[in-house]
Amino acid sequence: LLARAADDIRATAEEADRPFHGICVGDLIAGDHTFYPQYNETMARTGLAFRNAMGNHDMKLWGRSHETSAAAFEAMYGPAYYSYNVGEVHYAVLNDNYYIGRDWYYIGYLEERQLAWLERDLACVAPGSTVVVAIHIPTAFRGKDGQPFDYAKAAKTLANYKALHRLLEPYRAHILSAHEHYNENYTPVPHVFEHVHAPLSTLFWQTPLSMDGIPAGYGVYEFDGDGLTWYYKA
Repeated sequence: LLARAADDIRATAEEADRPFHGICVGDLIAGDHTFYPQYNETMARTGLAFRNAMGNHDMKLWGRSHETSAAAFEAMYGPAYYSYNVGEVHYAVLNDNYYIGRDWYYIGYLEERQLAWLERDLACVAPGSTVVVAIHIPTAFRGKDGQPFDYAKAAKTLANYKALHRLLEPYRAHILSAHEHYNENYTPVPHVFEHVHAPLSTLFWQTPLSMDGIPAGYGVYEFDGDGLTWYYKA
């Protein structure tokens, strides 16, 4: 299925006849990091340069602290958080998978070091610009702001999401996230639009449909200057 999707992405980009690059918002593999070379080889069939965010399945588990959890990902792809520009749009890729140093447990959390880095990074971006943030664990889910904090949901959503939303206040921001096996769109605050993406694996490769009944696919985002339109491609 991944190879079919890669070929489909290539055809979509060629038909559009405009520059494209790809973003994977985490869970490149399902925990076995020896599959990274095979993933890279398959995604090369798209003909696009891909930027990758870390997912919880990309973490190196069983280490003694969060700081050890990005080792395998960073050995293959470089820093777990970084930024870049394409045209008039600024992109920031973050790692909000916080390993708590116990078994395979993690929460959605951005540590101060990463937030301080993002603050310095965005200081170079003109207010009013379009900023795209790619992370794995979503900042929002339906009704979140009306519910008290719940430890049971700590691995499903970004705990300190308000800090990220505040940093994005001067901008027209789009957050690309994943983690949940459904597609959803949110406006958690007026200046942020969040796109949650189901994985190409749908329900762990067991069915052609995601939890919301949508067939396997990917999002296509098209910029005209800094204006954005998008659609879902099954």
